[in-house]
Amino acid sequence: MRISALIKRISQQLLRDKRTLELMFMAPLLVLTPMYFLFNGNTVDPKLG
Repeated sequence: MRISALIKRISQQLLRDKRTLELMFMAPLLVLTPMYFLFNGNTVDPKLG
């Protein structure tokens, strides 16, 4: 019973805090977008010899 009340309290606090919600969704986007463009570029097949 105490654990469910704790989970409920923490989830309510997270949903009320707009800055935390923005950080939870925007930070991964800001990191993954440049990673996508860096690693999804043209592949180069070097010809040796």
